[in-house]
Amino acid sequence: MNKKIVILSDNELWSKDFALAFEEIGRRDLLEIVEFDGENMPKVPELEEVALVYARASPSALARGKPLANEYMLESVKGFESKGVRVVNGSKAIEIELDKAKQFEMLKKAGILIPRTVFVSNCRSIDQILGIVRSFDDSFFIKPNIGGSGAGIEYFGSFEDLEQKLEQGSLEGSFLGKDLIVQEKIVSEDELNPSIYRFEYVGGDLYYVVKVNVREGVYNNCAADACQEGLCGIDQVVEEKFTIVDIEDFPYDENIKSFLKEVGSEIAGIEFVKSNDGWYCIDPNVANTNYGRKQEVRYNELNGTELSGHRRVAEYLCSLLVDS
Repeated sequence: MNKKIVILSDNELWSKDFALAFEEIGRRDLLEIVEFDGENMPKVPELEEVALVYARASPSALARGKPLANEYMLESVKGFESKGVRVVNGSKAIEIELDKAKQFEMLKKAGILIPRTVFVSNCRSIDQILGIVRSFDDSFFIKPNIGGSGAGIEYFGSFEDLEQKLEQGSLEGSFLGKDLIVQEKIVSEDELNPSIYRFEYVGGDLYYVVKVNVREGVYNNCAADACQEGLCGIDQVVEEKFTIVDIEDFPYDENIKSFLKEVGSEIAGIEFVKSNDGWYCIDPNVANTNYGRKQEVRYNELNGTELSGHRRVAEYLCSLLVDS
């Protein structure tokens, strides 16, 4: 009996693309997908049936109505690790994925440029937030320390903008009692057409880069086809938002590799904004990343290539079986 590559997932709309990729490389027989519904601990394969595990914990599970998915997945991963099973994006990566403050601390340690970021633990009062943002010179975001697909992000153009929205009474419940980060907004070098660049790493190496066209108020940068089609229960994104591009002046490839090694992540999507004074990392997705077949097809048709993020991951996971 062939031992299985087990993918732990909390969204079957995403995981079905990996099943298709394993079919494309002729190894569907090796794959087993375990879905976490966020309410119950799912049955996982017996240890003797498992060759390795790829854990795809997603902070957005909470926003998608699966409040316990990450807790249960982390418990399962630690169980596999304690028995000596190889886990791709294991417990360390998951714990860091669920802690933005720790992410930015480790990015800075790796020598990567980051926006000014202040952590607020268990926000006690609005005055606490106001005291922090007074020291920000320009526009800023307030984000939950556990995010995912842009959920819970609030943007403010100035201190006065925050004050005005608080007076309207619509924000206070978004902050109190929660762990938050206050983070300066990095202005894109092209202010009229701002964009984010998402660097997709597989096996610790850069695979391709996606340019994400952004607009104020929509912060879901998930490239998955299901998100583009509005099926994931968070802000729908449009197909034209994503374009695979070639980047030649990115200075942080080696830093990112070191960062990923330090956090225990092998498959990741790291988001940057290119400003007039450099590349700023604004969101490292170290436990879970998604790929869009639509933009891959467009790029392949234009360049005569065969890019496929899902297939590259499938090939990488299968290569680990050979290496072991």
